[in-house]
Amino acid sequence: MAIHPQYGEGSFDSLLNGLLERKRDLGLRMLIPPVDLKRDEAWFAENLANVAAARPKLDKADPEEIDRMDPRQFERWVLQRMAAIGYVADRTPSTHDGGADGLLAHRKSGSRIIVQCKHKQDINSACDDEAIDDLLRARTTYDAMSARLIALTNAHDFASKTRRRATEHGIILVARPELQGWPIAGL
Repeated sequence: MAIHPQYGEGSFDSLLNGLLERKRDLGLRMLIPPVDLKRDEAWFAENLANVAAARPKLDKADPEEIDRMDPRQFERWVLQRMAAIGYVADRTPSTHDGGADGLLAHRKSGSRIIVQCKHKQDINSACDDEAIDDLLRARTTYDAMSARLIALTNAHDFASKTRRRATEHGIILVARPELQGWPIAGL
């Protein structure tokens, strides 16, 4: 900084330096306020509680409304309900989906789920084990060996062979009676 021999602290450079110092100090106080960890923790705790309380409550599903959906709408319905309980839901393409209709990851725990949805026009026909084949293929395709696998249908039930295979592979089956409470607790 240059100081004028005649003007001293009143020189242009000194005045400009003083002005810049005051602005810098003001900027720091405005943009980076003093830290009060206790107050900040209390604020976050209060606001996180408000966010949790504001989370939408899921109404029981209306089976007749689900029956009126087309297969893509049913997939969207399943994924939206999972998103409401904390999952990031990625829908797979309608073709070349690798056996999955949706890939889910929980925002907090990071747990992963692969879902396969089978929407039936004839709700009285049992859902066959195509869903099992699709999910096993998806686990490999998406390199998600630790992901939970879930098959959902609006049909009244899955075929007995499908239930046996699901048990062998640890796949969760959700048929029409369980859809009303979907998603189930503990996912």
